[in-house]
Amino acid sequence: MGDHNNREPLLKKYEQEYEFEDCPGCKIEQLKRSDTGVPIKPVFFISVVTLCACQLSFLSLSLSIYINKALPISSLFPFLYFMVRDFHIAEREEDISYYAGYVGSSFMLGRALTSILWGIIADRYGRKPVVVIGTITVVIFNALFGLSTNFWMAIITRFLIGSLCGIIGTMRAYASEICRKEYHALGISAVSTSWGIGLVIGPAIGGYLAQPAEKYPSVFSRESFWGRFPYFLPCLMISVFALAATVMSFWLPETLHKHNKIKKEKSNFHDAAEGTPDESNGLNVSPSMRYYEHKAPSSQKSLLKNWPLVSSIIVYCIFQLHDIAYLEIFSLWAVSPRTLGGLSFTTADVGQVLAITGLGLLLFQLLVYPLVERITGTVMISRIGAVLSIPLLASYPYIALLTGVSLSIALNLHSMPKVSITTGLLIMQNRAVSQEQRGAANGISMSSMSLFKTIGPAAGGSLLSWSQRRQDADILPGDQLVFFVLNVIELLGLLLTFRPFLKEPEDTDIPKSKHDSLDKENGIQERLVFQRPSSSTHLREEWHAKVQSGSSFQEDDDEKANLVRFSASSSSIAKDKRGWLLNPTSLALDSAISGGAAGCASVHLGEIRSGGVRGNHRHHTCNETFVIWGAKTVFRVENDAVKKGYAEVIIGADEVAVAVSPIGTAHALVNVDPVQTTYFMGCQDNIINYNGTTTDFNVWKDL
Repeated sequence: MGDHNNREPLLKKYEQEYEFEDCPGCKIEQLKRSDTGVPIKPVFFISVVTLCACQLSFLSLSLSIYINKALPISSLFPFLYFMVRDFHIAEREEDISYYAGYVGSSFMLGRALTSILWGIIADRYGRKPVVVIGTITVVIFNALFGLSTNFWMAIITRFLIGSLCGIIGTMRAYASEICRKEYHALGISAVSTSWGIGLVIGPAIGGYLAQPAEKYPSVFSRESFWGRFPYFLPCLMISVFALAATVMSFWLPETLHKHNKIKKEKSNFHDAAEGTPDESNGLNVSPSMRYYEHKAPSSQKSLLKNWPLVSSIIVYCIFQLHDIAYLEIFSLWAVSPRTLGGLSFTTADVGQVLAITGLGLLLFQLLVYPLVERITGTVMISRIGAVLSIPLLASYPYIALLTGVSLSIALNLHSMPKVSITTGLLIMQNRAVSQEQRGAANGISMSSMSLFKTIGPAAGGSLLSWSQRRQDADILPGDQLVFFVLNVIELLGLLLTFRPFLKEPEDTDIPKSKHDSLDKENGIQERLVFQRPSSSTHLREEWHAKVQSGSSFQEDDDEKANLVRFSASSSSIAKDKRGWLLNPTSLALDSAISGGAAGCASVHLGEIRSGGVRGNHRHHTCNETFVIWGAKTVFRVENDAVKKGYAEVIIGADEVAVAVSPIGTAHALVNVDPVQTTYFMGCQDNIINYNGTTTDFNVWKDL
């Protein structure tokens, strides 16, 4: 038998990481492999969220927790103007917007100072502890904010909510980890969707429940507790919601891998695949274990030197500055009197308009965005959103002419392009890093974005206050100046989405189908790789020894089926712009199998779920070579030398096989594994026209 050390490694240094039974991250990876369906219809309200062992429920639960974070932010906008007015800190009505801006900025300042720390904690101790602490923070300090009796108490409580609640960055990382790669866009857009849900519920709560003694005097008297604290009721409702989310978060599944990386020398790769106990680590590596490989050591790479990450964060911050300034300005502008260019809305009016806008945003994110993103790509959809936002925002000075439904439609048309910008950039950020850095990366993103958002409310409030004092100016009078400045910021963000500034990560494209999703999952490259033998007889000798030692398969059956098995060690693979690719033709030639494809005129990837069949046809115009792995699979190939007319072998779930089907020979692959999914790559040396003259279908009636 050949010496393992004589094998020629075709990969550079990689670090192997094993799948542990007790690791929560590994359990999620197992679940993602077995559950390949689309994680659709997430549950939006906490009362209908149920806990069950499937990806959809996990995503739904995480959404409800993220909504819990959005509510304290969005519920504030309808009544903030009136709250600051009641503090009697502003000497003139035009100055109310100025002070209200600082209340909004205090939250963002607290978040900017601590987001990186929360990201590091999430990477070290897990996503769940950060979520639990964050929801508890909302329970306590959001209620205290509603009890604020002066300007500084409101500032301090909002600052504490921002600094102690690290949910947003953590949940962005979580959304990309809980979904399979082909559904990353859906997962990230679901996070934005939950913000849309918050925009539906939050403004409605703030608008309809603030000042209850004035709105509902038959229920709440002015002399009662609710009359003395007119803004406590909406804050209390959100704290109750946050308390329910806190309880639910204990059932939130952890996605972080919690085990030390096991370093293996190249000479030990084969032994590990065969189930040899690792005495130094006390771990028995069973044959069913899969391998995860990632370029080592990724933890040593500075996130600040990762330009795809940094550039996407900078562009994201520009757009978020625009977004928070817009929300602050709109909520203050809408309740301002018409003499100052406002809409003279009440808190209920603002809440209703924002809620309707949020509902439209929610439907857009669920039904439209994932489809458009698949067609256009993450960067292009962000550009389209920015281009559409500019003329829509320019029309805002004339929006006072609209009322009712027409006003809500106009606001909806502006909100949809904005959320398209944000979601696309979030996808880029999470694809630019691997899991062990994703929490920290989102922490940097949150801190940077929060710094910009700290500026946004204060600057927006000050700008609105100043513009309202210049109603008779010759150039950009009144609120025209406000929306012009917002458009300048939007245009700057749009320009930065182009090269050379914005650099897309290497893995930017979402697979066009599930069959293309075998390169990476969540930044970890999942693949069973091979090693080119030093001679064409090496693998034959190795597996002949296994047969003599009592292996369950027979080598002559493999020969009849034109098949060679590999151990999960290292190969003939190449890398192009799509990622790492196997070369089935080279593997077959190296394994001394004849009759397969002479080259790769056509390459196709596929997967077969439990009980599924692929192939069962005969091509008359090409030879074909397969690489098969992932699950217990039957490979059948036509062979007249065998009594029953075909050879049939079973490929184990822990094995990888290369097999060939010569021209005019039928073949079929059958997944007989109760859980795992079979993956295969096929190489054909001629482009096939699948019609009745070149291909015979349904060759074996028993399949």
